[in-house]
Amino acid sequence: MWIIMPKPKSNLDYLRMKGKPINVESIKEQFSSSSQQFKENAKDAANEMTDHAKKIGNSIKNNAQLDRAGTLISKFLRIGVSVILMGMAASILIGIMTFIFSDTAIIRSNEMMFTSMSFTNLLFETKAQQILAIYSFIALFGSFAMFLLISAISIILNATTKIWKYGTFILIAIGLSGVVTGAYVATQTVMEFSENVEVEESSTGITAEQLIVSISEEVNPLNNGRKVKYGGKGYLYDMKGDYLVDRGYKVRYEKSTDSLFYVKVVRSSQGRNDERALRNANNIEYSYRIDGNTISLPTSYKFPKSDKIRVQDLNVIFYIPLDKELIFDQDTIHFRPIAQQEVIISAPDKYYGYIKQDGTARPRY
Repeated sequence: MWIIMPKPKSNLDYLRMKGKPINVESIKEQFSSSSQQFKENAKDAANEMTDHAKKIGNSIKNNAQLDRAGTLISKFLRIGVSVILMGMAASILIGIMTFIFSDTAIIRSNEMMFTSMSFTNLLFETKAQQILAIYSFIALFGSFAMFLLISAISIILNATTKIWKYGTFILIAIGLSGVVTGAYVATQTVMEFSENVEVEESSTGITAEQLIVSISEEVNPLNNGRKVKYGGKGYLYDMKGDYLVDRGYKVRYEKSTDSLFYVKVVRSSQGRNDERALRNANNIEYSYRIDGNTISLPTSYKFPKSDKIRVQDLNVIFYIPLDKELIFDQDTIHFRPIAQQEVIISAPDKYYGYIKQDGTARPRY
């Protein structure tokens, strides 16, 4: 029945469907009922919208709190990274200043504070190479330090400006120029060590059954003429006036071809070519003293600082006759054949020792 009946469209249809009489009272009653239903539906809809609006407001509030927390964390991270970058930049800049102006542990001088800048004058052949080497060092590390610094400032401000972009480009260009300049200077400097020359100087024969070797102590004029044994202290050279003094050298012992003792001094140096290397080797000053059967060896040798540092080195070779002995710092060195079952077994052909930087010796090792 309900299926074939048409859908009510007005209050009169609802009255007819309910079987009520159509008059003023029934119409009034139906209208009041419809109005009350509409109010309730409107109220429910309003309540539902209010609840939905509250949910949206709470969600927005929570999102705003998360955004503030994220912003705060991001700010702290930027500050932390910026502080680290600034610390690295400051360390590099301090290192540059220290390297340039502080005293170096390479050269010891009683006349002046010997800085790394001064050392470059003894290493590079020309003034131009010295200036280019210093520029290369400052440009490479200085540009990197400045890049870290402006990056830290940019991170703190949370902005990448044109100044930062152009500054970064300029700093990269300066750093690359330092690399190119350093490579050029390094190539030129390596060429100064390309050739090696040795110069040998032998003594006349020494007639003795036993040769005694001693170490001569140096007199330091700055210590009122008192004898002083120098400690190494990690220095490679001492600078005295126009000379560089190197302490310590190797000693070698070999068999003599006759019944006499001999002493050979071998000076060696490197240079750009054989001529320069030979000049540097010949300019090494070293002398020992022979008194009867005793030979006194100095602990050092020197060369003009105008020759630059070119791996100047010194070796002293003692030639010892068979069945004779050399006594050095209470150590006896000799070459004596030992006969075993009609076979001659010789001792080693060579022994090695060295004079230490502190003036002591290790005669044999």
